[in-house]
Amino acid sequence: MEEGNCELLLYKAEIYSELDEHTKAIEAFEEAIKYANTEDLCYIYVDLSAELHIVGENEKAREYLRKSIELNPYNDLAYVDLIFSYQMDGFSDDAATYFQQQIDKDPYNEKAWYFLGVALQDMELVEKAIEAYDYAIVIKEDYVEAYFQKAFAYKILDYHKNAIQVLKEALRFDVDRPRLYYEIGESYEELHEYEKAIEHYQEALKIYEEFPDAWIGIGICLGELGKGKEGLEYVKKGFNLDPDNLHYRLIYADTLGDQRHFADAEEIYEKLTEDYPNINEVWLDYSELFYKMEDLDLAISHTSEGIKNLPDDVSLKYRLSGYLYEGGYQEDAKQMLHTALSENKEKVSEFYEFFPSLEKDANIVAIIDQYS
Repeated sequence: MEEGNCELLLYKAEIYSELDEHTKAIEAFEEAIKYANTEDLCYIYVDLSAELHIVGENEKAREYLRKSIELNPYNDLAYVDLIFSYQMDGFSDDAATYFQQQIDKDPYNEKAWYFLGVALQDMELVEKAIEAYDYAIVIKEDYVEAYFQKAFAYKILDYHKNAIQVLKEALRFDVDRPRLYYEIGESYEELHEYEKAIEHYQEALKIYEEFPDAWIGIGICLGELGKGKEGLEYVKKGFNLDPDNLHYRLIYADTLGDQRHFADAEEIYEKLTEDYPNINEVWLDYSELFYKMEDLDLAISHTSEGIKNLPDDVSLKYRLSGYLYEGGYQEDAKQMLHTALSENKEKVSEFYEFFPSLEKDANIVAIIDQYS
């Protein structure tokens, strides 16, 4: 009845997408493009690119995202999806080239400067990324996301005082203030200034009480200040706000273990191994619980179970070699250490970090020196 009705074709595309019939969704979007006005095309291109990504046509998807930006050089959705697509395929250098081309066309495009920074950061050109964020901020003073990214870049460089300064500058704008206070607190935590960290986490909670990271941050800082029992209550509060979050479950279980609530911690870890058997952090943390309990045999057993699920995980192999060595199984430990070193010698730093006493052990040093 209305063959050229763009709106109906878009509904049709959305329904096909909901039904996981993505090829038909793509066909409907492509048909809608024939009848769409310029303003609608910007967003249709973005939706079409999402379907193309699902079916694995990533370059074609990027082509439509670039078309969307061509129509509207300030289209946030297109920029976000485009940088994600480049990241997904490991083409950060292509992303940087594209965003630089956008800047060459319009030097005052803060979006292009911002996403150039993200691409440069992915390429580990962190100081150049900071320069790009600075240009974005000069063009748009209240571009809060650029402040966040600039602060994050400083954190990568371990310049936490610089990160704090940047985030405090962003507090002038009434945007995402809980997150700003949280990020400032996190930097103070990295600097081991735990009282100041707590102060800023509390500021975040005054604005948004249901902020799990802030509750957990306070709990961790209290633990570092020797107030572990009080800290556990804060961690528990954060955990209860989002009990299905893997990261929070791991922190809560670890804190329970630190406070010698071993049975409660073990119950959480056991469920985590069922829910996330292919996450190495689950097995590493679970085995560490038994290490805290001075039960090396169980620590060895659970690390070995983790390796069965993740046979290529080097971190688990380094951890197992240390447990074996401290448990008196020295020949097995040496063999496992050789295996880990042959697979990835750079990760030996994890071994020394967890077992600092073995850094001066002659047998261990002799093995590691063979791979230096």
